[in-house]
Amino acid sequence: MGLNVKMRGGKWLSSAATALILAPLGLLLGAFSPASHLASACTLDGKPTAFANGRRAVLTTERDTRVNMRTWAPFSFSDLYRTRAAVLLSEDRGALGRVLPRQSFAHPWKWTFGDRTAAFGWTIAHHYARTGTYRITVAAYYPMWQEYIPFDTVRIVVTS
Repeated sequence: MGLNVKMRGGKWLSSAATALILAPLGLLLGAFSPASHLASACTLDGKPTAFANGRRAVLTTERDTRVNMRTWAPFSFSDLYRTRAAVLLSEDRGALGRVLPRQSFAHPWKWTFGDRTAAFGWTIAHHYARTGTYRITVAAYYPMWQEYIPFDTVRIVVTS
């Protein structure tokens, strides 16, 4: 059953007409949602904000395909990293402070490493046990929603 809206004067709008009227409202609300706000946070002026061992991530040049969709990310660490060696991960908090709301800095980031492990902190040392390509996701805590919302995704390649 479609959504019909009753107008002043007793006329009803069809579902299609209602959708046309409500679509811009949905876009407007989406522009102010936390997810869309955070989606812009991972890059400032086309520059990624994540670092691995002190080196800033770069824009990923490889296209997203069915083959790599589990590990693809808009940004990549260009170096190769060794299994069992510490990778020191951090974000450019100064740059993120200009785009993320202040309350998102009340709790440390949540890092998900793509190897079924996660940790909390501003800077994290992580050791990958196996070779492979992984997608790292970084999320900020929003007290208003009482949840972590991702704002950055970076690809990392780990070799033996």
